[in-house]
Amino acid sequence: MRTTRRGFVRKAGAGVMGAALTPRLARGQAPAVARGSAFDVAVVGAGVFGSWIAHHLQRVGRWVALVDA
Repeated sequence: MRTTRRGFVRKAGAGVMGAALTPRLARGQAPAVARGSAFDVAVVGAGVFGSWIAHHLQRVGRWVALVDA
């Protein structure tokens, strides 16, 4: 079965949104950030590139939320 880029993004986005909307406490995890916190930038993916981008954005004065599974 061949997947198009649009189909992949649609399915991946639905999975991410479903995981984000599931209450963390029900999965046994506490939220890492207090509710009501405001950020300038959200970086999705805490791998090498995501961490690097978040680090450099923070160095220039941005409030960064680094999101990973």
